[in-house]
Amino acid sequence: MKYFEHILIIGCIVCLIVCCFLIPNDSKQESVTQQLIVISEQATTIKIQAEKLEILEAEYKNILKTAVDENYSLHKVIEDMTVSMKQMFEYIQRLEELRDRDA
Repeated sequence: MKYFEHILIIGCIVCLIVCCFLIPNDSKQESVTQQLIVISEQATTIKIQAEKLEILEAEYKNILKTAVDENYSLHKVIEDMTVSMKQMFEYIQRLEELRDRDA
């Protein structure tokens, strides 16, 4: 009987030790699994955001190109207007010179 009690006590201690190590491992495994799931979700979110960023970058480049083209066109129009105004001013000066000479 004495040996039976010793075996029972040792068995309980072994069971307690095994349970103590198994429970944290399970929770650790669950924790690692949950972390992997979160990381996977974050990776998916980052991938989606990267795709959206690429789309926004393409739109920005398109808008910038359009703005540059419009700026160039506007600059060209202003340049042409300046040349025309200069020519008109010179023409008016010649007319005034002719008028003053004829008068």
